[in-house]
Amino acid sequence: MAKYVFGLKSVKFGTPTGTAAMPAALDMEEFAQTVRGSMTLSETEPTVQDFNVEEQDAPVEQAITESSKLELTWRAYDLSPAIIEIVKGGDGATLATTWTAPAKTTMIKLAIEIETDGGSTIAIPNANIVARLDGVIGREDMLQLEVKGTALDPGDGGSPFSVVFPA
Repeated sequence: MAKYVFGLKSVKFGTPTGTAAMPAALDMEEFAQTVRGSMTLSETEPTVQDFNVEEQDAPVEQAITESSKLELTWRAYDLSPAIIEIVKGGDGATLATTWTAPAKTTMIKLAIEIETDGGSTIAIPNANIVARLDGVIGREDMLQLEVKGTALDPGDGGSPFSVVFPA
């Protein structure tokens, strides 16, 4: 039976466990609503090394020298100080009206869970997150928070991500 992944239901985050296991469901929090059509998930191509000899044109062997990596990007309109702090750091969780940027841009480590309308779940137990404010301030658009993530080794050499399909 074919399996399909479609429709975005939620994006949740939590603190990485240091293993390939995701945080407990109770420890995951829902992120801000996602701008329609902005969630992308892309696995890069692995780097392949050809081994060539002088006597022929075709390689005699190939090896993967760098594995592929999973990258995701999404955007949110919600610029609540507490939301910005989750993905950019700084200070905003205790202040309802002000977010103060950190002195230096940093990567934030989060466990990310993406649930789809089709019932599939994409689990990333450890991701580097970098975010930025981006967009137009005007009558026809709103300033957005763009979030980019890269799946990392979870800390125990386990799988950097998984896709769980409904039964």
